[in-house]
Amino acid sequence: MSTLWKWSTLALLAGASSCGPQPEAPRLAGKSSALGTPAPLAHRVKDLNPGPGDGLPERLKPYFHLHALGHTLFLRADDGVSGPALWRSDGTEQGTRLVKDFTDDTADTLGDEPAVLGDALYFFAGPTSALGLWKISEDAESPELVQSLSPKGEGWAFSLRRFGTQLGFVHTDPDTGAEPWVSDGTTDGTHLVVDVWPGAKTSDPRFLRDLNGTLFFTAEDSVHGRELWRSDGSAGGTRLVKDIRSDGDGVGAYSAAPVAVGNALYFAADDGTGACGLWRTDGSELGTVPVKVFGDDCLTDGVEDIVASGSRVFFMLRHRDAEARQLWRTDGTPESTVLLLDTLPGAGPTIFGGLIAHGAGVLFVGPGSAGGTALWRSDGTQAGTVRVKDVAVSADNFYGYQILDGLLVFRGDDGVHGQELWRSDGTPEGTFMVSDVRPGPESSGASHFALAGDTLYFRATDGVSGYEPWAIPMAKVHDPIPPTLTCPADVAVNASQPLNINVNYPPAQASDNSGESVTLTYSQASGSTFPEGATQVVVTATDAVKNTASCSFRVTVYVGMPYGDDTLDDGGPLPGSGCASTAGSPGAWLAALSLLVLRGRWRAARRS
Repeated sequence: MSTLWKWSTLALLAGASSCGPQPEAPRLAGKSSALGTPAPLAHRVKDLNPGPGDGLPERLKPYFHLHALGHTLFLRADDGVSGPALWRSDGTEQGTRLVKDFTDDTADTLGDEPAVLGDALYFFAGPTSALGLWKISEDAESPELVQSLSPKGEGWAFSLRRFGTQLGFVHTDPDTGAEPWVSDGTTDGTHLVVDVWPGAKTSDPRFLRDLNGTLFFTAEDSVHGRELWRSDGSAGGTRLVKDIRSDGDGVGAYSAAPVAVGNALYFAADDGTGACGLWRTDGSELGTVPVKVFGDDCLTDGVEDIVASGSRVFFMLRHRDAEARQLWRTDGTPESTVLLLDTLPGAGPTIFGGLIAHGAGVLFVGPGSAGGTALWRSDGTQAGTVRVKDVAVSADNFYGYQILDGLLVFRGDDGVHGQELWRSDGTPEGTFMVSDVRPGPESSGASHFALAGDTLYFRATDGVSGYEPWAIPMAKVHDPIPPTLTCPADVAVNASQPLNINVNYPPAQASDNSGESVTLTYSQASGSTFPEGATQVVVTATDAVKNTASCSFRVTVYVGMPYGDDTLDDGGPLPGSGCASTAGSPGAWLAALSLLVLRGRWRAARRS
């Protein structure tokens, strides 16, 4: 009997702990390095119109596809049975249900542009013969009719806009034409403000805007062309602000929408001198003045995309060459009105538009470096007006281009994935695709974004179902990047008996781009009992917003491998390392001690 055999026998009886080079386990399928998963990905909330039909068809007026009230999403949807109707959702399939069908036919009976006043969502619904202003709160089971708007069986309404504690809107009926109305959310408080153009002739109010609780709008009457008006919601408090152009429209019917900054409203106007301009008003006639008047080579409606960003105003200027645009910025005075990006023919690329406020500046859609479009930004200086990233963005599609929770959420196309859900914080590294709803080069057409609570909702198709509501946690839009994870090397250990083999292995290493801590979980913990043979250990790293990454390694336990033999049966080396321990029984230890005593006596006898 060799010494090696004696010590192996002793270890088998008494239990052993072994570390160091160990034999390699058979390779397992599925062995992988760290794989990041921005999961859960955006998910379809519910297939409202089962099959390929659209639950959110484009033919419906798009403003009311999705609208948030608190943590609840209200939808204008068509299930293929009820026709266009009001739905609500909490983001789950079970919590998405029909609220009210306003007609028995399939006519489009939900008006556009809902608005929030207090704790309720207000909207127009019903056919022209039974149109009404309705409201619903987040916890209400059904909507409430505020006021019927078709007392004579005909009428329409649109452009709901909150100002102060009231809602302004435009209502059309046979007696007055289209005129301004207001509502405080009650039946008695919903009424015509004033018939600006008396009789059936319409004053056609447009661009309803709030400035410190006062409603401003453009309209025309029997004396003046289209000009700027103001109202406190009463007939006596409604008046023309200023007759900017005595021989026609001072404000174009299709001019840029006015914006409020501090105590001033900025708008586009033409005083009749043949030059377009940016104007401002404090609501008084004397306080209505031009900020900057441009040459007669700009169009009457040449001032476009007026956007307020902090205390500054950005706008586009379009010249008679419709393809030539300039980006300007002003602090409200002629001296502070400066050109940021010149795009006249021969002077630079064409800006495509889509100005939207972000931080202290703006984002917009401009030319790509190799043609097409790209996302740009400006901080209000020429040096700070730069291209962010080459990605196709539809500047003329407001519904696919919105600022939500401090991020630009938009429908982008990188030329590989089709039009999908993207986000940007205004930096190249912070501009990327969030979710590929329709994998491959086909487009999901993600658009109509709404933030309800902490969930982002949008309209999209995965190519299997039609256009339906989809959702993703907003936290994952901010940070869809999974942690970085590295697993330890494979571990192989040798044990003297196939029972109670506890294996220790080094921990995995993980970090996250956010700098916050990462939680690691193991499918089988270090120090736990492993069976004889190969076991795959899967490690999962989870960051603060529940993005995950995973990797795996192998732990292999060999039993009775003779010590001192550094090769496997096939001649291969013994790679890997690890530690294993087994616990022997009391009887085994007594037997081991007896062998030690006998061995000692045997050695003593040989020396003598």
